Amino acid sequence: MTTSVHQTIRHALRVLTITGTVALMPSSVWAQGPLTEGFGEADPATFAFRLGPVLATPGLTVREIGVDTNVFDEPVDPKRDYTATVSPDLRLFMRVGVLRVSALSAADFTYYREYKEERGISRQIRVRTDLLLSRLRPWVSGAFVQTRDRLNTELDRRARRAGVEYGGGLGFEVSPTTRVYVAAARTETTFRDGEVFQGVDLASAFDRESDVANGGLQLSLTPFTTMVLQGGVQRDRFAEAPLRDSESRTASVELQFSADAVIRGRLRIGYRDFQPVDPALARYQGVTGTAGIGFSAFGTARLEIDGTRDVEYSFEEEAGYFVQTGAVLTYTQRLFGAWDLRGRAGRSWLDYGAAQLDGARNDHVDTYAVGLGYNLQDRSRIGLNYEYTERSAPTRADRRFDRQRIYGSWTYEF
Repeated sequence: MTTSVHQTIRHALRVLTITGTVALMPSSVWAQGPLTEGFGEADPATFAFRLGPVLATPGLTVREIGVDTNVFDEPVDPKRDYTATVSPDLRLFMRVGVLRVSALSAADFTYYREYKEERGISRQIRVRTDLLLSRLRPWVSGAFVQTRDRLNTELDRRARRAGVEYGGGLGFEVSPTTRVYVAAARTETTFRDGEVFQGVDLASAFDRESDVANGGLQLSLTPFTTMVLQGGVQRDRFAEAPLRDSESRTASVELQFSADAVIRGRLRIGYRDFQPVDPALARYQGVTGTAGIGFSAFGTARLEIDGTRDVEYSFEEEAGYFVQTGAVLTYTQRLFGAWDLRGRAGRSWLDYGAAQLDGARNDHVDTYAVGLGYNLQDRSRIGLNYEYTERSAPTRADRRFDRQRIYGSWTYEF
């Protein structure tokens, strides 16, 4: 989950990039809440320093220092400004006997020179605790996120909101390569009072509680590949807009590839039966999924494929929700020495056809980017980047915009 302008653009394309660290049998099963999903599932492969039993790894990312030509994603008279975002973080890990604890604390400091009201600080804390009891593996997890970013591709406002999540689960090792598990989590989303977008009060429209329960089977197919079969239910209840309430049933199959494999990351394909309470909205029954996989070739090139397809709630009451499908390709080519060239192209489709509107709406967002990078020996990378984003909305002129960004970036891990 991220909170800078750079990250929100990637969120606008619904990019979910996951780096897998799956061994022969991961030491715990998949975390289930949206805020803690994938967090703290395995022992860290590296760390910066040790404090007694605690392994610590601080990091610092200068996500951008540059120019944004359309700060508010406006169709006419776009506002230009100089902006910068700096993101420090600290990862902690401890394993004592049967107890294992993973924690993350991170913040984003966002600066705008002209539009001071857009400045802000976002923060997050995530914790997961596992008990590694022979074949029985219970765990609990929790997260707190306070952020100011765009909720989804549709909502072009960096609105202040908070998310709280708590959950847990139980895994049982049937054999060294097979595990069954069950899990449940509750996530609470609340917007700050006074956050309004196109006349819609976001707290009234989006404040909700989401309960998720699921279970599945985890199989180690090879030393580098794990398969997860999962089914679950989800219930969303909105505090001030009960017609937005919904229930979902899901099923999915996921392949997880270890960091040592030729293909790295995760690929999940699923099915979702989404049933809104509002009788004016059609039921969605169809394919969902996420992808975050990468390929390396000849030690000088890397191709990454990221994508997602799922249901998103709309701020427009008559629309209710939309189905979003996004795909991004990123290619990095080592040029000479420590220099590399990176290109990125992506599109996100927003399908509003489920609502009983005058006609089906299909919007899309395109992003193209190119960047020159220099890789230092301390595992950090300095980049100079250009990015162009355009949103097309054939039936809504007020939802169209284009934006250019030129910025520098720096990622450093201690």
